[in-house]
Amino acid sequence: MWVECEYMLPRNGSIIRNLQAALAIAVLAVALVMITNVPIEYPSDPTLSGVPVDLELVVPGALGVAVLVDTVSAGLGIRSVIITGIGIVTVLLAALSCYTLYTSTPGMFAGGLFTLSAGVLLALVVLGFRAVDTVSRRKGTGNV
Repeated sequence: MWVECEYMLPRNGSIIRNLQAALAIAVLAVALVMITNVPIEYPSDPTLSGVPVDLELVVPGALGVAVLVDTVSAGLGIRSVIITGIGIVTVLLAALSCYTLYTSTPGMFAGGLFTLSAGVLLALVVLGFRAVDTVSRRKGTGNV
């Protein structure tokens, strides 16, 4: 017997939007650590099954994918066009940077800078739209 549990996955996209906010904060945290040169306690070169995982490439790429998934389900609008454009650029930069990093010979690598820059822009847009939604929702209910 199959039982539908609608309460587990709300249809308004709140799970993916919360994931976007968490990833946006993570992107800003990675950028802050990279810019301020704070000593890092965790392994500076983390690996996943022997493959090096660079946080400045993976976290913005994951945010870009989350944004694209939400945009596909949300529909077409001015906001979605803006955020989709930045999301596509971020995902492409992350993919190209990962490809370049793992297939090229050792040397100077600046792909992380471009990917992280696009990720920071995307994170600021995501958090900005979320702030606008929160303020407009509170104004609509009178709870300012």
